[in-house]
Amino acid sequence: MDIPEDNPLTEEGVALGRMLFWETALSVDQTISCGSCHLPAFGFSDPSPVSTGVGGAQGFRNSMALINVGWAPNYFWDGRALTLEEQILEPIPHPDEMALPWPEAVERLTNLHELDAGEPDYPAHFQADFGNANITPERVARAITQFLRTLISS
Repeated sequence: MDIPEDNPLTEEGVALGRMLFWETALSVDQTISCGSCHLPAFGFSDPSPVSTGVGGAQGFRNSMALINVGWAPNYFWDGRALTLEEQILEPIPHPDEMALPWPEAVERLTNLHELDAGEPDYPAHFQADFGNANITPERVARAITQFLRTLISS
């Protein structure tokens, strides 16, 4: 598996990535997460021919399976992303998927712990994984990819 030197798998990173994968605050209306289209029961894929994003928006393809994605040579059905980290940056702001601009996503994650005491304290998790609490789109992508690289078939 190609694991970038600047994004090694760590317990903290995988745990943070798992939380972010299921985080509905990363969608504009806070109703869906990455896991809404990448369903564990279907190899972390979508059995529908076309995946449905926020507000019922539909793209042109379904969500790719994420099992063993760490070994893929490129990403998206058309191969336009060459790294998993690059691929993760697109679905959150995409209007047919999660439709949340990255600046708003970062702000939500930074302030989420202040809004509801039951929510994860993302700055603390970013501190544990990256050595400081600064949340950026690239760090979100790095954490999620750490989790995705652990999805390995037996």
